[in-house]
Amino acid sequence: MKQSDIDSAEIRSKKYRLALPKPSGFYCEITPTGTKRFILRYRPQGLRNKKDFKIGPANREKGGITLRDATRLAEKEYARIIHGEDITEVKKEIGPELTIEELLKKVIKHKLDKGDCGKKQALNYDGYARNWINPKFGKLLISKLTKEQFQEWLDKHPKPKTGGHVAQFLKAAYNLAIDWTLVDNNPILRTQFVTGDKRTRYLDRDELVAFSEALKKYEREDNPLRWRFSQCVRLLLLTGARLSNIMEARWEWIHWNMGFMAIPATEHKTGRITGEPYYINLGESAFKILRELKEECDSEWVIAGKDPSKPLNGYRKIWLDLIKDCGFKNFTLHDLRHSYASYVANGGDATLLQLQKLLNHRSAESTQRYAHLFNKKARDLNDALANEVNL
Repeated sequence: MKQSDIDSAEIRSKKYRLALPKPSGFYCEITPTGTKRFILRYRPQGLRNKKDFKIGPANREKGGITLRDATRLAEKEYARIIHGEDITEVKKEIGPELTIEELLKKVIKHKLDKGDCGKKQALNYDGYARNWINPKFGKLLISKLTKEQFQEWLDKHPKPKTGGHVAQFLKAAYNLAIDWTLVDNNPILRTQFVTGDKRTRYLDRDELVAFSEALKKYEREDNPLRWRFSQCVRLLLLTGARLSNIMEARWEWIHWNMGFMAIPATEHKTGRITGEPYYINLGESAFKILRELKEECDSEWVIAGKDPSKPLNGYRKIWLDLIKDCGFKNFTLHDLRHSYASYVANGGDATLLQLQKLLNHRSAESTQRYAHLFNKKARDLNDALANEVNL
């Protein structure tokens, strides 16, 4: 079964279903009115009758999702069924569908509570919602927004760069909504928008020394929570991982003998699209930190919070204290990822494609910002050629 088979499926006088290759119970349902939807049919554990779970709309001309994306979503839900969840009942417990305005309020509160943004950034998000998104789309149910609707609005935006920031915020909000099983797809995912200049800040050698010295102040006996956060920071710099990959990591994901952490597809940013795990390579220095963390706190989380039954959150004040000790300005936690990328690129042994895999970028476009850092390797190759031919 291919995408073209879904697109060209005939309309009949009665509703019917096309069986799709995987997972088991996955169908495309076509109604007499021409509506197409992806359905996952399953039998909950302990029950006799089967249930239908809606994966998403299949009419692509009306903003529906592709067969490829629907298959990934179906496999994600199928995995939950295998683990004993009744996915239809879980969705019922969530309550009535949110409007876009309600979703954005929920997202901003979530980011503040988790420490994913400060009060200033939260005010920016609130401004994007109040001034731009809500007047046009606020009362719309989150499942009703289409890519075409938003792209048309975006193309007419009087301030393209601001429109890009709005799109990035709404895109992130929909990704969270997918994680919370509030919606099936992200209508902002393939829209085209202006992002402005990419901000890329690296630690140079002197800054790295100052940063390392500042981290040493956070000793375990002084303040266990700050010590765990400092270990999180070290792991970010040693792996190039995103903050959420480390802060929300579980011990069961660590493969001690194989030398990597395997983050399930459902638990990382790119996995929502690719359906594949993210493998983070761990060197001996990283394993030393992990062993110390394991000894320090009995928790399922690698970076445990004040309550060991939960991961660390609300880290912002600790981070601001740390960079103040270093004397840094305009430096964020995400810049540790940029610093890792710069060291890999300047090391001379990796290619741009290898860096893309290490950073778990979905496309080469995201990695392209580091291309200029490979200039040193190019110069070395040119010098080697000149020596070879005695120029």
